[in-house]
Amino acid sequence: MPCPRPARSGSVTTTAPAAGSIRSVTRRARALRRHSTSVGPCGSLSISRVGVAGGRMRRGACPSARPGSIMTSRHRNGRDKRRVQPVDPPRMGRAAAMPSRPQPRPGLGRPPPRGTVMPASPLALLLLAALGTIWGVTPAVGKLAVGDGIGPVGYALFYTAAAAAILAAISWVRREIPPADAAALGFYVGAGLLGSAVPGTLVFVTLQHLPAGVLAMVIPASPLLTFLLAAAAGLERATRRRAVGVVLALAGTTLALSPGAVLPAGGSVAWAALSGLIPACYAASNLFAVRFRPPAAPPLVLAAGTLAASVLWLVPAALAFGQARLPDADAATALALIQGMLQAAAYLIYFRLLTHQGGVFVSQVGYVIVLTGLFWGWVFFAEIPGALALPAAVLIFAGLALATRPARPAPA
Repeated sequence: MPCPRPARSGSVTTTAPAAGSIRSVTRRARALRRHSTSVGPCGSLSISRVGVAGGRMRRGACPSARPGSIMTSRHRNGRDKRRVQPVDPPRMGRAAAMPSRPQPRPGLGRPPPRGTVMPASPLALLLLAALGTIWGVTPAVGKLAVGDGIGPVGYALFYTAAAAAILAAISWVRREIPPADAAALGFYVGAGLLGSAVPGTLVFVTLQHLPAGVLAMVIPASPLLTFLLAAAAGLERATRRRAVGVVLALAGTTLALSPGAVLPAGGSVAWAALSGLIPACYAASNLFAVRFRPPAAPPLVLAAGTLAASVLWLVPAALAFGQARLPDADAATALALIQGMLQAAAYLIYFRLLTHQGGVFVSQVGYVIVLTGLFWGWVFFAEIPGALALPAAVLIFAGLALATRPARPAPA
């Protein structure tokens, strides 16, 4: 018979005395503690003192004998004789040693404590690559749809509504209803504005005048701006390593927006500068999500609520620009539906990684966005970066590596 797990020291399991007061039970326990012969559940015969004093098992006692528990000794007639194990009185000035229960290792199955840097598992790396691929293909798909005649605000409204409907259906099937308290509603409204409505509209507005590869080099500046905003707000400690990383990455982004890199000769520098507001919105959204995210809400609920609030922001904007209508072309409608499915998957992955891996890990998605964004721009529009694109990408990668690498833990 396997030995059961010892219970915590200090936990007492008692049975009501059949006929007698607490004093009689105490006298009987002291008598049994002196020299008792019993067969513990481990199957070993112990002839010694039995009990726990100060949280330590006395020599010869069965390790499964719990203080105050009922021990069983088998007699020849097959019946069991039960008796109460004695408990030593607590000693003054010495706390009982409580055996610590092993805690489960946090992973993708449950969120770690806030501020914890989790090791990257293969599943987390795969999800990060998928997230970067989706965000990298978004400018290319949007540029195709906007080229078919649909307005940028109307397209943002249409695909965001499709993504919100998909997540709402999944949430309803799984019986995960988004919370409707004031804190949760405030989070949905803020995250929907900063993380979806404004940057999503800016993406498709600037794509009418810029190559898709430009946004692939601009969007990865989001974690760098996140660090700058966090340092300005006193949420992050500014270190020399991170400062150098921010300078390198911003220099690479500036080089990428110059003619001869991903911006073609004669391209509009003003529209390229306007695209810099996109990572700024994402950076503000990251800080807002870390600060105001409901801690007990699952990723599906957060994604559905955020996209639903984003739709509420985009409806009046689309009405103001006269773009609140369905796309006329079938190709644009199909692209909007595809974009909606990709957006739903991206938000699920984003909130899952943010909840279970932390913001430092999610910020590394910039590497994937740069590579996949340039690749999809070449596939769909035959965009070939200039000679300055390679050094710009190297500067961005080096800056991301320095700025997003977690700090070493302090020695104990």
